[in-house]
Amino acid sequence: LSAESSNSTPELTEPKIVKKSVVGATRWLQLVKLNWLDDRGRPREWDAAERPFPIEAGSPLMAPQASAVAILPVLRMNGLLSEVILISQFRPPLGRMCIEAPAGLVGAGEEYAATAFRELFEETGLRAKSVLDDDDSVLCNDPGITNAACRLLVVEVDANDASNALALEGIESGKIYGLEEEGESIRVWRLPLKGLRTELNRKVSEGYAVDGKLHCFARGLAMAAALT
Repeated sequence: LSAESSNSTPELTEPKIVKKSVVGATRWLQLVKLNWLDDRGRPREWDAAERPFPIEAGSPLMAPQASAVAILPVLRMNGLLSEVILISQFRPPLGRMCIEAPAGLVGAGEEYAATAFRELFEETGLRAKSVLDDDDSVLCNDPGITNAACRLLVVEVDANDASNALALEGIESGKIYGLEEEGESIRVWRLPLKGLRTELNRKVSEGYAVDGKLHCFARGLAMAAALT
C-alpha cells in the first residue's frame, strides 16, 4: 500500500501562528492576517480583528486579549438578591439596541475590580458594595473572528444605600446615562433574576438584541432551576 492509502495516523503537532500582518487599523480596531500552521504542518491563513494595543516583548502573536470588564450587578433589597441591573444602548454593528451587562475597557495599570466599580457608576449611577464572584478565566467573545475577551465580575449593589436609592429613582424615571462625548446614550433596566431568560426573550420579540454572554447566563439560571 502507498503512504497515501495506508491507515497509519499522521504525526500531529501543535498548531502555531508564524506571522501576523496588519491589513488596516482605526482608533479602536485593526484587521490582521494570520499565517499559521495546522496540526499537520500545512500553511494556512486567517483573518481576524483585534484591539490595536501594544504587545509586550516575548508575548505570543495572538492570545486572548482581556482588555475589558463586564459587570453583572445584583441588587440586594430587603436582604435578598433578587434583581439584576442591565443596560441597553445602540450598537452600530448590530443596527439596533442591545441589552447587555455594563462593561468597559480596563485603564492602564487599573485592577479589574476598580474598572468594574468605575464603569458601573458611569453607566448606571450605582455604586457596588462588593465583588460577589470573580474568576481568573476570561470570556472569549467570538473566537472565530477576534481575540477580544473580557473578565466577568458579579458585584453586589445595596439598594438601601442612600446614593443608590437616589440613582434607582433616576433609573425608574428613565434617566439616560453614559459619556455624551463618546456618543453613549444608555438606558438602565431592573430585571428579576428569577425568570430572567423569559424577560430577555420578551425584549428580543420587541426588537432588541441581547448580548450572548448575558443570554447564556440567563439560560444557565433556567437550567439550574430545572435540574434542582
